Amino acid sequence: MFFVFLMVQAKPSKKGVHSVAAFEALYKKKVAPFNKISDTTFQRLKTGIFFDENGTFRGFEYIGGLRKELTYEEYLIFNGLILGYKQEYNENDKEQYDKRRNR
Repeated sequence: MFFVFLMVQAKPSKKGVHSVAAFEALYKKKVAPFNKISDTTFQRLKTGIFFDENGTFRGFEYIGGLRKELTYEEYLIFNGLILGYKQEYNENDKEQYDKRRNR
């Protein structure tokens, strides 16, 4: 299955990931939860990561493998590192994430 996933930031952030190199550095340092992501999933994420002309993260082409490897709570941490701000826990989002994870 091929997933297209696009996250749009409400406001630009100086924090977060602004390049493939910065994304790769988090993986190489094994910053949690990057330490739970397999090499295969990381390579898929790395080749399908999108930034706009200002270096603002815009999304991944594929995240299916990531859902299998990270819990919703870990995914929030992962997303926070990428976006540069903490996302709020949402029970409805957790249910949707778990449904996709358990397919």
